[in-house]
Amino acid sequence: MSTGEDETGEQRVRDPVGRHARTRAFAEAEDVISVVLSAPGVQEAREGWRRWRRRWAWSWGAPPA
Repeated sequence: MSTGEDETGEQRVRDPVGRHARTRAFAEAEDVISVVLSAPGVQEAREGWRRWRRRWAWSWGAPPA
């Protein structure tokens, strides 16, 4: 086996392993984001923002969102 063939074989192994690591990292990041967004304080802040945005829109004559 030549050096080029060794590199090709290694590349075939590294590509799926790298994709799996990235996929897993994204899945873990999504889990963290979900936990953070579902925290009670974050929910309250988001609802406060929604109320403010509706009041602001009404002040400009826009229908509620």
